[in-house]
Amino acid sequence: MWDRAVTDEMLRAALADPDHPHHVDYMRVLLREALPSEVWTYVSPEAVVAEWDSISPGLGRRRAFWEWLLNAWRERGYLK
Repeated sequence: MWDRAVTDEMLRAALADPDHPHHVDYMRVLLREALPSEVWTYVSPEAVVAEWDSISPGLGRRRAFWEWLLNAWRERGYLK
C-alpha cells in the first residue's frame, strides 16, 4: 500500500480479522491496486466472495474484472 503507512504485518492482520476497522477498506485497496496473483498471497478467493457485498462498491473499474473472475471460477466449480 504505497499511499498508506501500513506494514505487511499490519495489512495481513487487518485482512485476517473481519472486525478490524480497516478490513473492508484494505480489501478494496488490495483488489483495486494489486496484481491478481499478489491478492491471493493476502486473502483467499473464499474470503473475497464472503466479503463481496461490502467490498465490491469500492472497486471502481476493477469491479468488472473481479466479477468476471469469480463468476468463471464458480462456473468451473472452484468456488461456491
